[in-house]
Amino acid sequence: MKHKRVILAIGVVLVLLIGLMSVGFAQEGVKGYEDKVTISIYTVVWLPDTVREIEAAVAYWNISRPDIKIDWIRGSWSQIAPYVATSSTGGTMADLVHWHATQLASWGVKGIFHDLTSLIPQEIWDDMYPLAIKGVEDPDGNRWSVPFQWENGGIYAHRDLLNEAGIAIPTGEDVAKGKGWSRETFLDAAMKQAKFDSNGVFTRVGFSAMLSYLDEDLIPWFYTDGCQVMFEKNGKWVVEFGQEGRNTLKFLYDMINTHKVMSIDDIGLDGTAQRSAFEGKLIAMMQTGCWARRLLMEEAPEVDFVYVPIPVVKEMATSAEVQGISINKETKHLDEALEVAKFFISPYVSSVVAWGDCILTPRISGMNALHLTSPRESWDVVNAYQRWAKPWPSHPAYAPFGDQYFTPLTHEYLLGNMSLEEAVEAMEQEGNILIEDYS
Repeated sequence: MKHKRVILAIGVVLVLLIGLMSVGFAQEGVKGYEDKVTISIYTVVWLPDTVREIEAAVAYWNISRPDIKIDWIRGSWSQIAPYVATSSTGGTMADLVHWHATQLASWGVKGIFHDLTSLIPQEIWDDMYPLAIKGVEDPDGNRWSVPFQWENGGIYAHRDLLNEAGIAIPTGEDVAKGKGWSRETFLDAAMKQAKFDSNGVFTRVGFSAMLSYLDEDLIPWFYTDGCQVMFEKNGKWVVEFGQEGRNTLKFLYDMINTHKVMSIDDIGLDGTAQRSAFEGKLIAMMQTGCWARRLLMEEAPEVDFVYVPIPVVKEMATSAEVQGISINKETKHLDEALEVAKFFISPYVSSVVAWGDCILTPRISGMNALHLTSPRESWDVVNAYQRWAKPWPSHPAYAPFGDQYFTPLTHEYLLGNMSLEEAVEAMEQEGNILIEDYS
């Protein structure tokens, strides 16, 4: 594995040297500057391979571009929200910020970031997947970030346990056609794999989902049943669950309280604990992002896992979780910040970063790389699944709605502290008030 990493790092540098010098800069118009300036970028990349690739990219830039220096701030997913909140008011925020596009949009409408619609050249937008572009747009069409990475979330399972349970595993070809498990098949698989001791305590959990991130990870369960949660209706944005949304909430409740294939302890569960339990077969199936393939392959190469789409009710669906790069409205060097942003979103850099994170690049030309399309490591399923992806609701109120109401009120329902109707009524009422606050 270490040898592969060394080869990868060397390969990244070579690709950057050859690709960027011969094609990339010429295509995307890098300018020269008389005075050297420093452009800072805060990113949330954290997987070891990705960190090495960013380090290599930044090192290349700083050697080849003496007119502009990149100051890379290695941030984290746990610290990005307080970082933006405090640094934007204190005047210390980086020139560029990498985060979930919906979160960036919620700050963009407050005047924190530039609208990049006209600042990013059209030829770059033309090389972006339309769905990725939709993921960075607000309802008025403003693009508060430019797509950098995107991913989808699915279900990880042990191949041998599914075979023992007699459950067919969807292939990449199946997924491309929209064929996957139904909720009934999924529930059958979870019930056959769940195990208990004599006191009824789990010795193997049938299915685990990190319920602390309901608005991010579990929104596809609503999508596949036709519920958009927050959407535009008759020219007005609303939060509305309908019967489909109620059915999905009830299905989550029943997995915990009726069928007993899922643990209420998933509220508060972190990714490391979930993944460790999955590797030890204390969890039979788990839901998380396609990025987790990288850690599973490195932490537990003996685990023969498969990646399966969210169960289908009306249509196959997953969330197109677009990560964007935004430009600080207060940057003193907008032109230079744009050049650095274009460097990071170039097909070369974005594709090698995507490989390190085991996710996808939004650049059409970057997706032609073999390692992002082959069946190895479930890339065929991940790619086929992405065509069924739906962005999170584009309204800037969605991110705070998820944090303040969608996730915590659903927890109250799952814990038995609220009825289904009480939870839905509260989420719709508070969500629609929040939408008005952003109007």
